[in-house]
Amino acid sequence: MIVYIVEASRWGSNENHSYVLGCWDSLEAAKKAADEHIIYRGGKYMCTVLQCNLNNEIDSDWSKSVLYQV
Repeated sequence: MIVYIVEASRWGSNENHSYVLGCWDSLEAAKKAADEHIIYRGGKYMCTVLQCNLNNEIDSDWSKSVLYQV
């Protein structure tokens, strides 16, 4: 089963501050959550939607896993 993980990062950098917003089973729901979260956080955070197979690690080549970024 494919799941979609939304990660938020302050000013677009994982080194400053980042966290997992949540996990969805629908890409559209994950994208909607990412879009709403950047508005909620006042534009200080960038959100990335990653694709992962349940019970597996994210591919080490993130370019294959990143599906959406706002």
